[in-house]
Amino acid sequence: MKNVKMIIRILALMAVIHAASAFTVRAEPCYPTTPFDVYAMQYFTRINTDILTDPGIHVILAGTGMPWFDPIRNPQCIGVIAGGKFLLFDVGDSALKTLDKLNLPINRIDAVFITHYHSDHTNGLGHLISHTWANHRQQPIRVYGPKGIKKLTKGFAKAAKLDIDIRKNFEAFDSNLAIGVPHEFKYPKDGTPVEIFNENGVVVKAFKNDHYDVEISVGYRIEFAGRLVVISGDTMYADSVVQNATGADLLIHEATNMRMAERTACLAETNIPAPHGPGLASRIRRAISHHIDTLEVAEVAAQAGAGKLVLNHIIPPIPETFSFMGGEFDFTVDFIEGMDAIYTGDIHVAKDGASFYLPPAPENTVSGPCEGPCAP
Repeated sequence: MKNVKMIIRILALMAVIHAASAFTVRAEPCYPTTPFDVYAMQYFTRINTDILTDPGIHVILAGTGMPWFDPIRNPQCIGVIAGGKFLLFDVGDSALKTLDKLNLPINRIDAVFITHYHSDHTNGLGHLISHTWANHRQQPIRVYGPKGIKKLTKGFAKAAKLDIDIRKNFEAFDSNLAIGVPHEFKYPKDGTPVEIFNENGVVVKAFKNDHYDVEISVGYRIEFAGRLVVISGDTMYADSVVQNATGADLLIHEATNMRMAERTACLAETNIPAPHGPGLASRIRRAISHHIDTLEVAEVAAQAGAGKLVLNHIIPPIPETFSFMGGEFDFTVDFIEGMDAIYTGDIHVAKDGASFYLPPAPENTVSGPCEGPCAP
């Protein structure tokens, strides 16, 4: 019995010594002396918060594709940084990863604006809210949208409840910040813009577009420092987009090359065995019936007098370059074919990670596209 008690005392003493030793090790100063140390310091100090103080408008293309998987274009998300505010317009899958790879301060995102409720525009919302909360975001994320935004936000909150219940017991985890704060707005059906956000000189207005049989769908105007950025949202040709894009310094408009898309459908229907080939062809044709052809986009930009045009929500997916029989092919040339005969301004085919910068008026230039955030 005495031996047992002695062993227990020795084990207890060893535990105390080990704990004290561990505490001593943790308490000692630690400086980067190894390659891993340098990497760790670079990783945790890489975020660029200075971008929040730039005087103009940064536009970050974080998701420029469609629901199909695409190596260079994920589903929809456009970041706008202006007046110290970090705003997102739609938030599709992988958008947050793109923003983080650009070393942007995702924990400082203030608000999300949803154009409509297709999954490629909303699936990343839950990830955005949960990830930034778990990484000590200190402000709420407001989620703006037309009818349905409360249901969407509540759904993501319900899905995150188990995670919230675990993390909220840790120090500094405010569970009130773990869910999005919905702000539902109404808009005139004639396309007249309605102001839904006005902070630090940044004004956001929503307007009705025309997404075929998707009844609830809007585009957005972002006004700051005398400059105007317009995001069309998913839409067919719509006079309301022309009206709201009139005088825009930068127009970001969805675009489908109908000739290339129909060729894709035909190839699927002819060369892929049933039921997969015909089924794919049917889905392609139905999808493009909701969207606008590149030549019509050129007409919108020309009628609106837009300063620069960025083609977004690219259908069909196209690579940057394609190697075939010893040659290199750039399909963006095919994608925008004929547009310059209608619209004479700059045309850019969007890809994830590109950005633009608009300095304050009276400057009227638009820098970009840049790889990552443009320098002011």
